[in-house]
Amino acid sequence: MSLIPLVATYALFLYNTKVKGILVIFSIVLGLIIINYGITSYQQSDLFLNLKLRGFEDTRSGVETMFYRDMNGMDWLIGKGMAGQYYCPGIDSGDLSGYRFVIETDFLNIILKGGIISLILFFLIAIPAVIKGLFFSKNNLSKASAVWILIGIINMYPSAVNTFTLNFVLVWICIGICHSPLIRQLPEEVIANYFQPVGRSTVRTSYSSRQLPQTAQT
Repeated sequence: MSLIPLVATYALFLYNTKVKGILVIFSIVLGLIIINYGITSYQQSDLFLNLKLRGFEDTRSGVETMFYRDMNGMDWLIGKGMAGQYYCPGIDSGDLSGYRFVIETDFLNIILKGGIISLILFFLIAIPAVIKGLFFSKNNLSKASAVWILIGIINMYPSAVNTFTLNFVLVWICIGICHSPLIRQLPEEVIANYFQPVGRSTVRTSYSSRQLPQTAQT
């Protein structure tokens, strides 16, 4: 979850740079050095002690099994509502009821609250946004937004993305950007100009709607 955004950022940077060959060679050499250091540190240092103790421990399968047992046909279809629970005792310390309000696998958590219907609706909104942002856009803001949505979908397996956090809000902002023809069709220099300090903006004021592609005006 920490490495994927870094890799995605590097991929976008590599896509836009003009010295790809040099950077690829440098990255391979640097990557080998980091991997070698990581393996050595993992074996000899306490830096990765927590990873050694719990990194490869399966703490998910039992919870998912209990979730499957507690769900009936209608629950799978429409969920149990925003306050939906499933029976899974012995997981949360201090809990005597045996019921949990959340499951860490976010795909299943969406199903718990709103059923498969809710999960399908999310994909029908998010996946087209990724496609539009990556393949039908003219600026890096839209492409980066599409990548962030994709990262959010990937992270829905190991964590709960669809909770009211800054990351969750950012995912939906990115979905809005990717679904906007106006933003997707803006040239890169216009987008870059919006991030300039006040007083240094030149393209923003001179770029009118008449210069936009027809799809963006629509």
